Amino acid sequence: MRCPSCQSIESETVVACHQCGFSLEVADGRMGIVPQLTPPISDLNKQLTRADKRRAHSALGDLTRRFPQVELSYVVAALADHLPIGEYAFWLFNRAGISSAVERAGKNRRILFFVDSKTTRAVTMIGYGLEPFLAERHLQPCVLAAMGSLRAGDYGRACEAFVSELARQLHSVQVGIDRGFGLSDESVWEEAGSSEPFQVFSPVLG
Repeated sequence: MRCPSCQSIESETVVACHQCGFSLEVADGRMGIVPQLTPPISDLNKQLTRADKRRAHSALGDLTRRFPQVELSYVVAALADHLPIGEYAFWLFNRAGISSAVERAGKNRRILFFVDSKTTRAVTMIGYGLEPFLAERHLQPCVLAAMGSLRAGDYGRACEAFVSELARQLHSVQVGIDRGFGLSDESVWEEAGSSEPFQVFSPVLG
């Protein structure tokens, strides 16, 4: 994992970053009171319209149906100027009850999409259970896909764009896993000597 403060690479088991000393306890002292979230969508400073919420709920529902082992939380808040967005999202992910008590370590397949409405910056955090599958190269396009709508103040379409790209990235990872186990469509076609593709249903990423 990367330290959310200095971005140095650290083991998931370390209590504090060896490079800068950042830890959850340090974050507790900086961030103040833990906000009350209402998963899967938490609009902490009332930015989302009813239409935004409908769009976001619909997008999240589609993602859950397609990848039932992955759960996404969408949080919009206005950060104080002195709070770094990466540190805040990390603290929120670990302290605000986004994950249940049983979703620890490798069992945590949660994704947090956090938006600072004050600056239209956005960041995403993932649970340890997804880290072996999703890297920065998969997550950055998801955030970038949402930026146009965020800058326009359209939080519903921003969530749609994020989820759409996330689903594309998850599918790409899943296909890679299938290929590794010899389950990909392409390998089946090649072995069969057929030029016509046919559908092979793959197991859900997990």
